[in-house]
Amino acid sequence: MLRGIARAAHSYLGLYDNVSYDARLNGERRVLAAIAALAPAHLFDVGANVGNWALEAAALAPAARIHAFEIVPDTAAELARRTAALGRVEANAFGLGAREETVEVTHYPAFSEGSGVGGLEHELPSMQIQCRVRAADDYCAEHGIDRVGLLKIDTEGMEGAVLAGCERLLAEQRIDAIQFEYGRANIVTRTLLGDLYAVLEASGFVVGKVFPNAVQFRAYDLLDEDFRGANFVAVDSRRDALIARLRGR
Repeated sequence: MLRGIARAAHSYLGLYDNVSYDARLNGERRVLAAIAALAPAHLFDVGANVGNWALEAAALAPAARIHAFEIVPDTAAELARRTAALGRVEANAFGLGAREETVEVTHYPAFSEGSGVGGLEHELPSMQIQCRVRAADDYCAEHGIDRVGLLKIDTEGMEGAVLAGCERLLAEQRIDAIQFEYGRANIVTRTLLGDLYAVLEASGFVVGKVFPNAVQFRAYDLLDEDFRGANFVAVDSRRDALIARLRGR
């Protein structure tokens, strides 16, 4: 009986903490829509998988160019196929990281969204493959990108490496908002939520947790290190109107 109560309580806490990966229900789409309303020129989808988020972004922000980055070549090919007709999606067959290099990725052919550098284990067949990553700073310099409206990061615990490759973009405050996942993969990569808060707040962002109808912007607390899985968003602190809209005001 106690085990049953514990399971029920765990499920309730998951709902309370918004442990959901359905973008239409967990608040991700609401965040994207709020930023799309500002008519951004460029949106970045880092860890794009087969392009579901990129397609949604293209629909909500018809004037924006979507830069999608997928580290696994086979998955990147499917991403390119699904987005080719739009003409506004750059399907890049490499990931973003701290620098240009080759990294080893654990790839799950039957669960492509679980593939990553972090090595979070799933009970599915996997293979080790060598994949390429580049720094966002270098990519933006090559493509003449002055400002990124939203940098969405879903990289299985490698958020810190992606942010390290945004050193110039962050220093020059050329990113309006950053959405990132935090969960069990961060245990494997030893990247704490507090580490991400420190980088982002030092770069002039306010950080909040994404819920279905609002973003709760709040100071970092050690109790937040629960590795339960949730989405957070960081917004340039000068963007008062956007912050207020995301708060639900």
